[in-house]
Order: sequence, then structure tokens, then C-alpha cells
Amino acid sequence: TATPADTGAPRIYPAQSPLDGIAKYYNLTINAATVATFILNAAPISTSAQNGDKCGTFTLTAVGVRDISGGAAGVTRTDCWK
Repeated sequence: TATPADTGAPRIYPAQSPLDGIAKYYNLTINAATVATFILNAAPISTSAQNGDKCGTFTLTAVGVRDISGGAAGVTRTDCWK
């Protein structure tokens, strides 16, 4: 069985968000991808208005689990995922 790995930037979907407009705020990557699972990450772009955001990187799994990583101390996923 293959070990899930960082598959990098999406090939089918855009590598940055939001899709519309000129300004981009998040880099999108897909990690731990297998035939049945994935973890989508939305990391703030260092040159964007989201740089230093208290939530850090947003994560979403194939089964809909939402989380954050690298955020400010004491900030929880419920503070960020509304």
C-alpha cells in the first residue's frame, strides 16, 4: 500500500484562491492523497492581506473534517471556520 504524500498544487483545480478577481489570498495544495482520501490546505500567501492571519492554514479532509494549523496561540477551528 502506498503511503499518502504531498501531491502539491492541484492539477485540475486552481492553485490559488479566490478564483475571481486579481488579488489572491491563499495557496491551495492537496496532501495525503490516496484513491479514497485527501487533505486540502489553504495557506495564506505571504504577500497578501491574509499574511499573519490568526487562523493560519485551513485544512479540509475528504470526509469534511475542517481544521487549522499554524495559527495564533489559543485560536481554534471554531474561531476560523464559520
